[in-house]
Amino acid sequence: GLESDEIARATDLLSYLTSKVAGLQIKTGDDGISEFQWRKHKTEIYIDEIKADEETASYINPSDIAMIKVYEPGVMVSFGSAQGGTIAIYLKNGSYGNNKKPTNHFKIDGYTGLYNIWK
Repeated sequence: GLESDEIARATDLLSYLTSKVAGLQIKTGDDGISEFQWRKHKTEIYIDEIKADEETASYINPSDIAMIKVYEPGVMVSFGSAQGGTIAIYLKNGSYGNNKKPTNHFKIDGYTGLYNIWK
């Protein structure tokens, strides 16, 4: 989202994620509620570090996304998240929205060190 417009060109976030993350699927239950599953376990979704669900994520305009971090099953991001993995979505707001061009230095509280440098 910050370095290319690939995400912005996607028709919607859910289909973009299932096309880019091997093994990630959208399953719809008998109640009509859809959820991400990875290796047959529910995948957790966080938007700007706040836990969300697939319905909330489906309303996000792909052009508003700054970055997506995918944690595969087995990586414990929060309690119980290891089995189905975790997807962290960061929107272009705050410091991401104010900058006109991409930056290689950014802060992601709770997921990485104080500053992370993309190379």
